[in-house]
Amino acid sequence: MLADWWLETRNTVLEDIRRALDSIVLLVTWVIWMERNGRSFNNTAKTTTQVVDTVIEELDTYINLQTTVTQVMYLSSIPNINLQKLSKLEHTPIRSYS
Repeated sequence: MLADWWLETRNTVLEDIRRALDSIVLLVTWVIWMERNGRSFNNTAKTTTQVVDTVIEELDTYINLQTTVTQVMYLSSIPNINLQKLSKLEHTPIRSYS
C-alpha cells in the first residue's frame, strides 16, 4: 500500500530530501482526499488533469511559503534589523529623479 511504499522509498533517499519527499506525499494524498470528499459530499468531480493541476498549484504555494519563511528567519537572525521597517519599505514606491 501507499504507507509501505512511502516508508521504503523514504529509507532509500538521502536524508536531506526526506522532508521534501514527506511533504510531497502528504500533499498529494491530501489533494486526493479533498477530491474524494468533493465527490462524496458535494457531488462535484474534477478530471485527473484538474487534480494534477491542483497538486502543482498547492506545491508551488508551499514552495513559495517555505522560501518566504526561510527569508524571514534569515533576516530575523541578523542583528539590528527591523523587519517591520523592512516590510514597509517593500511597499514604498521608488521615486525617479530624472
